[in-house]
Amino acid sequence: MHILLCNSSITKNLPKVKGKILQDYSTSGRKRPWRERKIQSKLLAGTYLYLNKLTGIPDYKFKSIRVNECGEYLKFKECPAGHREGQKLVSANFCRDRLCPLCQWRRAMKLAYQVNTVCHLALLEQPGLKFLFLTLTTKNVKAENLGAAIDQLNYAFKKLMKRKEVKQVVEGYFRAIEVTYNSTRDDYHPHIHAILAVKSGYFKGHNYIKYDRWVELWKQALKVNYSPIVHIERIKSRKKGDKPQIEQDNEEYMRAMSRAVAETAKYSVKPEDYISEDIESVSNIVLTLSDALKGRRLISYGGILLEMRKKLNMDDLEGENVDLINITKEDEEEKCTCPICNSNLIDIVYSWRIGLKEYIG
Repeated sequence: MHILLCNSSITKNLPKVKGKILQDYSTSGRKRPWRERKIQSKLLAGTYLYLNKLTGIPDYKFKSIRVNECGEYLKFKECPAGHREGQKLVSANFCRDRLCPLCQWRRAMKLAYQVNTVCHLALLEQPGLKFLFLTLTTKNVKAENLGAAIDQLNYAFKKLMKRKEVKQVVEGYFRAIEVTYNSTRDDYHPHIHAILAVKSGYFKGHNYIKYDRWVELWKQALKVNYSPIVHIERIKSRKKGDKPQIEQDNEEYMRAMSRAVAETAKYSVKPEDYISEDIESVSNIVLTLSDALKGRRLISYGGILLEMRKKLNMDDLEGENVDLINITKEDEEEKCTCPICNSNLIDIVYSWRIGLKEYIG
């Protein structure tokens, strides 16, 4: 079964576009994937509708309607001269569904910003802090066991952080659960990515935890009879030809932090794992993920990073009313003029055109 709204065949012999196609770019010059994520959201809406017909569960029909309408319009303030620096999203109708690719993308951007900001403030509060990037895994599980496996990961991570030898060195943490789907084996791989803030003398002191010990500690926390895969590395920067630069006010170091944060704060589930034009083929995956993620927290903070998050009074990104329009604090500021030419910004509303598969303003 294919969803007609996004079938590639409808793009043939399209009429000329009347209006302006959305061109939204990040500060680094990368084009933002509004179009690609909206197409994926339409496909997810079709899958939810298929699940409603298959199971008779009304919730899937409601999900289908909400996701289908997600991002149907986007209101921007823009510079009339076309300067990208003057472009700013000011309004949109986001559905906030856990699996919606459009909302996942916005949530991941905001999460990366929040974690970077929290870590930076922690460094200002405790200049000697160092950071570790930690990945903790468990064995793949079948669909019916995914929810229980996520609960086990959450519980085991809490136990790990409470171990005496861990508490002696870890000042705070951010952790996120990611779930990937293995199509060859038809099973799921839930795992944890975490940023650990450790004391300044961690790498030289007698409390340093070696790799094999991390594996053993995680094995004990999981209560399994095998050695789970663990990856841990020090977050540091290195300028070519120089010794490692680890001072917290070093620009290279903050870039290294950003790369680790981006890996930790990415999508909880990759859209490519459950989005397809052949909605029958992915319906069971969507059903499994929707049920397994419902009501479960996938991100958490602890220690000094939790304290900094509270001090910054940041949004709960797993809340029902999370703001997905404003990503950074700067986005929340009222902007009336372009910072380049000082022209008054104008409002442009972009609407999703099904047949064209584009945002047109």
